[in-house]
Amino acid sequence: MKVSRKGAVVIPRAIRDRLGLQEGRAVLVSEYAGSITIVLVPENPVEFWHGRFRGGAPTSRSLVEEHRREVADDEHLYRDWAARVERVS
Repeated sequence: MKVSRKGAVVIPRAIRDRLGLQEGRAVLVSEYAGSITIVLVPENPVEFWHGRFRGGAPTSRSLVEEHRREVADDEHLYRDWAARVERVS
């Protein structure tokens, strides 16, 4: 497969057929670490994502709680270190 002068690439028919990829379908193209990824954009993103996070804590809440635990652990380690340094001095 080759990239055209305008940057177009032809996706093989077998792959298009397997994914139901038809002319005009929106895709997201991204690059990471030298690789290119093509992801189908949901035809109706709101309907696609509706209810997908039900039953779990929101990610932001989980991250904040994890950060608080890490800060508390770091403070504990610092206090232990400071107490040892004070004894040596």
